[in-house]
Amino acid sequence: MSNPVFITGPEIKAFLTYEDLITVVERSLVTYSNWKSQFYQPLREKVFTSNNGILATMPCYNAPDAALACKLVTVFPGNHDLPSHQGIVTLFDPNNGSLQALMDAEEITCMRTAAASAVASRRLLCIKRSAFAKAAHQRVMSLPRRHIKGIEIQKKITVTMATTQQQHGTPPFISGQEIKGLLSYEDLIPTVERSLITYSTKKSEFCQPMRTKVDSGSTGLLLTMPCYSAPDSALACKLVTVFPGNTDLPSHQGIVTLFDPESGSLQALMDAEEITCMRTAAASAVASRHLAHPQSRTLALLGSGAQAFSHFEAIATLFAIECIRVHSRNPEKRAALVEKIMLSAKFKPDVMKVEDCESAKAAVDQADIVCTVTSSRDPVLRADWLPRLCHVNAVGACRPDQRELDESVTSAAFLVADSRESASSESGDVIVNKATVHAELGELIAHPERFREARASRGGLTVFKSLGLGIEDAATARLVWDLRMKE
Repeated sequence: MSNPVFITGPEIKAFLTYEDLITVVERSLVTYSNWKSQFYQPLREKVFTSNNGILATMPCYNAPDAALACKLVTVFPGNHDLPSHQGIVTLFDPNNGSLQALMDAEEITCMRTAAASAVASRRLLCIKRSAFAKAAHQRVMSLPRRHIKGIEIQKKITVTMATTQQQHGTPPFISGQEIKGLLSYEDLIPTVERSLITYSTKKSEFCQPMRTKVDSGSTGLLLTMPCYSAPDSALACKLVTVFPGNTDLPSHQGIVTLFDPESGSLQALMDAEEITCMRTAAASAVASRHLAHPQSRTLALLGSGAQAFSHFEAIATLFAIECIRVHSRNPEKRAALVEKIMLSAKFKPDVMKVEDCESAKAAVDQADIVCTVTSSRDPVLRADWLPRLCHVNAVGACRPDQRELDESVTSAAFLVADSRESASSESGDVIVNKATVHAELGELIAHPERFREARASRGGLTVFKSLGLGIEDAATARLVWDLRMKE
């Protein structure tokens, strides 16, 4: 993701007239009251911090205005030097889910509220925000070049120029490439482990509602995942769009917004793809440390995308891996992954080898650790292919109608999930297979003695079902920010 456009309050004032806005808001009010099938607006989600602060997320899709947006607002009544209410509006392309612009929420809220009053409305609705954001963006992009010069300059500002960002009111954007340069698995794995323990055993120390989904017609989804974690001093929200039909753009795109948990001010925007990729692999590495044999030497990767590579790097951080076996249905992607692994700093050519396997069965034969990181809707792994002592990280299937694991795997294994709630409502590996989740990973780490008997009764096969947690995103984003500030 490139540095996104940020439209400040003064720019919004200069670009938008009430003559334009009143018409837009009036149309959105008519849509809300008369065309329920033309928009989707869930109830706002709220995340509460330990100092009585609030992070509220307000997503909406409005078909008549072709607007897909989410407003993020923090409310910190104790602020003195900063406003008690702060926030941004994120505007996405409703056709492909790409982030189009970020806008100052204060000015948007002020002007659309006045516009609503002008059309005799008593109700202030999320749908007005998304319609307004779309109108503001279109207005800015249609202005003569001299008017948008300031925005074009902002797009070129590097995230390290803090004084320039403050001058323009632009929060720093940390790209995926910069995240890779800042973050190591040696730092990230302990951070993710702590967040998993917090999630499962310290319910009073974090706040993470279930993710909110906004359906943008038949083309895609906008997901919002806010979270506060006191142990990590992290207040963040991940916004992800999922558009399976994309061809020139990734199907999954997104951004992580990091806020100061003391004041609610926006600290940074980060590329969500790299955050998600690395924290997911780190969670699997944590699971492998507590479930796999400590002398594991053979790693099998089923899948050839970014997650397959990140899982190699994360697990190689903890285990003295000697053999990496790769399988996916696409021979070209498989070969590319083999080459990428061999060029990785984690690959030790004197002790490691990589094998390109034509079948999943061949890849997992005698494997100590197996990672399924595919996009398959149907099972890619059977229990009779696996050795007696084996650990599986099941990562790819994240919808109720998707499975990577055959029923024979989940029925035979000691099954652990990052979240029982998520696994029972979102995972086809659990729902379709009617599987029992024996433990959450965080509680297994904190209280291993509680699960020794259940684990022993299942033999030597263990499975970690990973769906991802907002607290992992928040903790990872905070770690990235802290490392960046040290530099």
